[in-house]
Amino acid sequence: MDRDHSVRKSDFVEVQHNLQNTYFLAFYAIGVVASSVHMGNGVWNSSCKWGLSATAHSQGSAAWLGAVVALVFSLVGVAIVLSIRLNWRSMSNEKAEKDCEDLAKGSG
Repeated sequence: MDRDHSVRKSDFVEVQHNLQNTYFLAFYAIGVVASSVHMGNGVWNSSCKWGLSATAHSQGSAAWLGAVVALVFSLVGVAIVLSIRLNWRSMSNEKAEKDCEDLAKGSG
């Protein structure tokens, strides 16, 4: 199958292949952590700017909330990147199909 490389979109297989490169993996993980920290900082900053955190105590609480958001998003994001690289699966297709059939029988 011949693709025109100038217009193609990346797909899961290509990303999984690229994540086998240690430098690409590091760059991707740093990007996930950086965007998660940016999100956490945005939570804190927006709560202060919009007046949701008016007092010093509430701003401290908002800072903790932002830190928790950054930490959780970072952990989940890096876990997803590693699961793609290592080809982790939560369950096999057969088990997923059986679970769906069991749910359908139970709700019918």
